[in-house]
Amino acid sequence: MANKEDMVAVLKEMVEEEALKHGLGEAEKEEMLRFLLDHSDEILPEFAAAAKAIETEQEEARAARLLSEGTPALREFSREEVARHNTAEECWMVVEDRVYDVASFVDEHPGGRRVMERTAGSDVTNAFLSIGHSKRARDLLRGMCIGKIEGTNPEIRLGHM
Repeated sequence: MANKEDMVAVLKEMVEEEALKHGLGEAEKEEMLRFLLDHSDEILPEFAAAAKAIETEQEEARAARLLSEGTPALREFSREEVARHNTAEECWMVVEDRVYDVASFVDEHPGGRRVMERTAGSDVTNAFLSIGHSKRARDLLRGMCIGKIEGTNPEIRLGHM
């Protein structure tokens, strides 16, 4: 499970999305976040299981679509090359064998700049998937893809966003 700081960031993002959808005010958002934090031990395991089941269905459908449509070739990078991009200014990360240049998002990350700096240049697959990022976060990340790890074939992986 993710650490408390990461969990709070995810819950805040969820509350913001719900507030936008339903026109909630600041007081209602605070109340919702307080409730989620107070009951997180009960809510999160159930939420995570339900979200994972839905996400798995969506990923399988997307993977099938990509296979049928074909996916353009991605530029290949070695893990060593990715590891050299390990600063906030040159922040690359790997999620499920895809390489992302996330430098433009370092200061906007809900978990804070420090989280991004600590993980720059590394494979963050487990952390990214275990936190349960929102669809918006996955869409943002998808737009930052610059390639894949050499010798891999992430185009046909079912676990990819």
